[in-house]
Amino acid sequence: MKKTYNINLNGQAFCIDEDAYAKLQVYIDTLEKYYLAEEDGKEIMADIESRIAELLREFLQRNHKEVVSLPEIDKVIEIMGTPEVIIDEDTQESSTPRQEIKRKLYRDADHRVVGGVASGLATYFGIDSAWIRVAFIVLSLFYGVTILVYLILWIAIPKAITARQKLEMKGKNATVSNIEKNIRDTYNQVKKKSKLNRFFSRTGEIINEFVQIVIRFIGKIALVLIALLAIIGATGGTIAFFFFGYCFLGILFTLPEPIELFARYATAPICPWLIETLALLVCLIPLGLVSYLSASYLFKFHKHRAAVTLTAGGFWLLCCFILMGISLFYLHHYAQEGSVEDKFVLAPQHAGKELTVHFSCPPSNRIQYDKGLFEWSNDVLLYHKHINDGKAEPYFKTRISFENTSDSIPCLTVKRQAHGNSYTQAVKNAQKTIYRHQWNNDTLHLDTYFQLDTALWRGNQIQVQIAVPEAYRLNLIHAPNKEIRRTAIFQEREKFRNNREQTQHYLMRQGKLEKIN
Repeated sequence: MKKTYNINLNGQAFCIDEDAYAKLQVYIDTLEKYYLAEEDGKEIMADIESRIAELLREFLQRNHKEVVSLPEIDKVIEIMGTPEVIIDEDTQESSTPRQEIKRKLYRDADHRVVGGVASGLATYFGIDSAWIRVAFIVLSLFYGVTILVYLILWIAIPKAITARQKLEMKGKNATVSNIEKNIRDTYNQVKKKSKLNRFFSRTGEIINEFVQIVIRFIGKIALVLIALLAIIGATGGTIAFFFFGYCFLGILFTLPEPIELFARYATAPICPWLIETLALLVCLIPLGLVSYLSASYLFKFHKHRAAVTLTAGGFWLLCCFILMGISLFYLHHYAQEGSVEDKFVLAPQHAGKELTVHFSCPPSNRIQYDKGLFEWSNDVLLYHKHINDGKAEPYFKTRISFENTSDSIPCLTVKRQAHGNSYTQAVKNAQKTIYRHQWNNDTLHLDTYFQLDTALWRGNQIQVQIAVPEAYRLNLIHAPNKEIRRTAIFQEREKFRNNREQTQHYLMRQGKLEKIN
């Protein structure tokens, strides 16, 4: 069992065993006897102890140890050099060149004018610092670009503080002899400084102090701004969170039944409430996160902030990906448009140029009209409930138009349109529309609405075109008010209901419909 000691090397505490302590003490005492007798000996010993502390800390971390033992001290002495070799190198010039290492870029604070950037770059590239300073001054005349570059380098390049860093800047190993030589050179340069150099050095120190004051001032202002933004984020985020949450939930649970019914048909096979919930989460999660982070900054609760942020962010990304997937799904299923067209010749059974069209509404004996009308472009969704079972279902208006034809016999064209993920599927979706018409006793019976045979709407439309020969008389029974149109005479649409006039009479003359008594 060995004794251990607690020692302090250049402000760093170490636990060291008895044998290692004895050898380190002899090593340091020998160097102190040699260096403390000289003018700059204290600075040399301080840097030597600093380098020894760096090496010991590195060895302990590498080997996962807590107590310094004799092998670590032996490695330190091997790197730093034995006292005999150090003293011999000082008394006589060494015949072998000093070992060089790859240089590292630092700011040279010992030879700085402002921040040590120019002197650090000069040392790194092995040139006179005057050339670097002249280059900065000359290039600053071109829109002051180098001033910004200098400030960025000042922030980005670390300052050479320890003996190891100062020697690495020059490409030398941090041995005792190199430390000694570096300190002596620095000390001699300080003594030989001219008044002009001292003036520039003092000016640089003043500028450096001013820059540090400005940086601290900007930092305090930034803290105040961050606190202000945190207050705004906490209050604004909370208000926005509850406002949008109330709006979304209000839409989700108080959506008019006609709109909800149409949404079920349009979003099938995906439930509309799932899309609405995902949209709600995509909007509310960022607002809630802003409120939480702002409040955690203001009230200093940071314990679970990272976990909450990562969890909320991950869940938000998941909702976004699902919503994007659903959007791509619908884009895919609306990619192609297909249509089916049927033509029917309305051959009259009796002589005479007359055509009667009887329009029929949804049968009133089966359903009751309910409030609510959903209009999209030229389509109108009619909402009805069955009287017996209360089941709701949508009815869609057809587009009815009259055109002039050069043929001698009227013709009916029914065109069904829909969308799908392919043309074949679009045609199948178009065929799912239910539309009834009948030609009987020179009378054309037309439904003013159509339905779907499945609860799936993919932009289904029906266009009904009646081609009427010239000089033909039209008798329209229960025509939908202001809904019959053609390119030449387009009339505004109105809510779907039967016209009060039982029968309206028109005459096809010169390609136009003219109302007659």
